[in-house]
Order: sequence, then C-alpha cells, then structure tokens
Amino acid sequence: MEFIFRKGDPNHPLYLLFHGTGGNEHDLLGLMDLIDEKASLLSFRGDVNEHGLLRFFKRVRPGVFDEADLIERTAAYQSELQALIDTHQTDASHVIALGYSNGANFIGSMLYHNETRIQTCVLLHPMVPYESIKPKNLDGINVLITAGKNDPICPYKESLQLQDDLTNASASVTLEPTDQGHQISQAELASVKAWLMRQYT
Repeated sequence: MEFIFRKGDPNHPLYLLFHGTGGNEHDLLGLMDLIDEKASLLSFRGDVNEHGLLRFFKRVRPGVFDEADLIERTAAYQSELQALIDTHQTDASHVIALGYSNGANFIGSMLYHNETRIQTCVLLHPMVPYESIKPKNLDGINVLITAGKNDPICPYKESLQLQDDLTNASASVTLEPTDQGHQISQAELASVKAWLMRQYT
C-alpha cells in the first residue's frame, strides 16, 4: 500500500483518495484544492499495473472486473486502512472516501463488504463492483454518486444500479447526473462540494 499524506486543518475532514485507471496518488490533489483546500488527505496509489496504467484491482477486460482479485485486494486494504485512519484522524474530523472511476469502484467494493468504518463516500463515475455480491447493513452511511449520462466508460445504467443496491442496503444515496461523458466537470465539482458541506457543517 503506497500513499501520500497531507496534513490539513484538524477541524476539516480527512479524505481518503483513490485515483482512476492510469492515474497515481497525485492525481486528485488539485481536485481537492477546489473542494476543500484545508482538508487532510491520504491519497493512495494503485498497485496493479495494467500495460503501464495503475489500477487498484485487475479486470478481465474493459468493463469486466476480476471479482476474485477485487475481493482479495479489498480485504487487504481494509485490514490496513482503519489503522491509517486512527493514526491520521483528529477527534473533530470526519473521514470521507473519494474516488474516481477505478478508484470509485474500489470504494464501492469496500461498501459492498462493509468492513471499514467510513460513513461518507463520494463515487465519481463508478460502476457496480460485483455481479455475485450484494451489499447489506449500510445504515448510517451517506453516499454521493456522480455520473455522466453520456459516459462511454462507466455507463449511466451502472450508476442507477449501484444507487439501487446501496439504497436497498439502507445507505442514504444521492445521485447527481450530468450530460457529460467520463470527464469530471466544474459543475460536477460544485455539486460535490455543496453535498459535502451539508454532511459535515
């Protein structure tokens, strides 16, 4: 598990950041400067190398996840993640997991297994992580899903199914669609910031 830590204002949240395919632990730092420049950040680096592109888990082919690998890597992360949170979280700070694309899918996998005490998640352009597993017992967990209705990589119907799965497991889920594709838009970031402000202010 490779990551970087940026200490922020102890009265602001601690964010766990998970980049998209081909990114790295630095990718979402600029985005966070627009969302909450005073936040503390734990930003992770995917340890799967797919033809030179970093990811958090393997896939069989584009759009088809290697579920066995995803289960194994999710368990490995969750065994270490709580210790990192305990080390870097202040008494006043909320913990928020935020991921984009592959990183959002990895956070989604954690939600489906529900073994990490993270109560707020932001999933930017996610897909449903599993065909064989459904989440359960997510009462008290707040999730924001942003999705592009014209996204060719993470189809909008996947976000709708993910919303249903998480809602059926008693999570509080907000879906914010845009007419964009896979890119993160400025309007999308504004929606994310507004939603997050409602969670911890």
